[in-house]
Amino acid sequence: MAGLEGAGGPAINAPSILTYGPQTFQIERVTLWDSRPVYDEDGTTRLYLHHRIGIQAVWSPVATRTEDGLAGLVSIARIREQVLTPRQLLVVKIANEIVLQSPASKNDLTGPPYYSTDGKNGPNPIALNVVRILGTHSVIAYFEVETWLAAPCPENRLCVLSHRWEAQQDINEDYYTTRSVRGWATFRTDRLIDQALLPDDFRGRLFHPIPPNVQRKNVSVTAASDGTGLSYSFSDVEQPTNLIGGATSWITRLAAVWGAGMHRPNWDGIGTRYVSFHIEAWAERQAPRIALARACLRGAASMGFPTNSLRSLYYKNDLKIDMIQKHASLDMGLMLDGIVDPTYNSTPFDIAEELFDSHKFPEAMAGLTTEVDWYNNRPGYDSVGSRATGYIEKLVHQSLLSPCGTPVSPLSRMARGIPQLVASF
Repeated sequence: MAGLEGAGGPAINAPSILTYGPQTFQIERVTLWDSRPVYDEDGTTRLYLHHRIGIQAVWSPVATRTEDGLAGLVSIARIREQVLTPRQLLVVKIANEIVLQSPASKNDLTGPPYYSTDGKNGPNPIALNVVRILGTHSVIAYFEVETWLAAPCPENRLCVLSHRWEAQQDINEDYYTTRSVRGWATFRTDRLIDQALLPDDFRGRLFHPIPPNVQRKNVSVTAASDGTGLSYSFSDVEQPTNLIGGATSWITRLAAVWGAGMHRPNWDGIGTRYVSFHIEAWAERQAPRIALARACLRGAASMGFPTNSLRSLYYKNDLKIDMIQKHASLDMGLMLDGIVDPTYNSTPFDIAEELFDSHKFPEAMAGLTTEVDWYNNRPGYDSVGSRATGYIEKLVHQSLLSPCGTPVSPLSRMARGIPQLVASF
């Protein structure tokens, strides 16, 4: 048998056929067989082997067809729409041996024997043309088709062919770190469709763990229109303080200001010393508004402002709850001169005195914030919660994998920035 030759080469002398869907072409000549590897965006991981095949075949309704009429042109016209329909079973036999099949066999005992598509929504027919008319009954037809086959890796039963990312760190003038990550993943559609999955179902696996002391912001996820890929980006912004509660907390942001001073209504009047506290809280959409009020009251109580009643020494005690946005604020002011109620336990006074006399001041609001390493609240794409990072460390990078290796998960690669050659997904 002669080899597979390009245009102008010798014909194949052994029984050879190409079957696409229900139609069978008896190959006279293989004019095109182009097989090329397709790599991911950064050219590192091989995703598919792309085959583009063009054959010439004798099409004779009298000799090789039934129920198509007597004219070859009429027969081609009748089956053209069917042959040019994508995602049908493609089989090429050379000398009675299958040299290409797409979609791949499923190798299980349930359902159809092969997948409904190849690795990238194919096979896709490209052309069905009449090259030459041989009398009144037969024609030479040209059929061209392409397909994408994923690497046959039995140990990798996942739908993910590749997961790559790049990371950048920026440090601002106050030495807070922002880590920006951009990643992309490519999926094989044959197994996605077979398992009734979408690329977005893998978001919790693809996204990176959120370190302590940060808040995850600017999360953007884009799913490719053909269902074969997903790209994402996010920023982990280091925070000056952490919110206690982490994933179980409704609160996403806090702003609080403590103040102490003296107010003199006019130059010849008597000055009055005061202590004030202002706090604002924001929460995620599902949060009950009472959670916002409790956060504000807890913050005030941690700074020594009693909140269970209105006292005469308060010149300001305003709690406001936004009925549209998930936001609340508390503004309190306490007079330091005058009759002191013993139920105040002197806490605001002690703070003021220590500030000026002992140079001490609370570093956090007890029960609400903390300065120690902590995992903050996070977006709801997984079950762990996040204000995700306050850190400067070696960036985790991705190492090269074997062609059949399981694509890596960032979670398995966060061992202090040390890359691993093969990681479990």
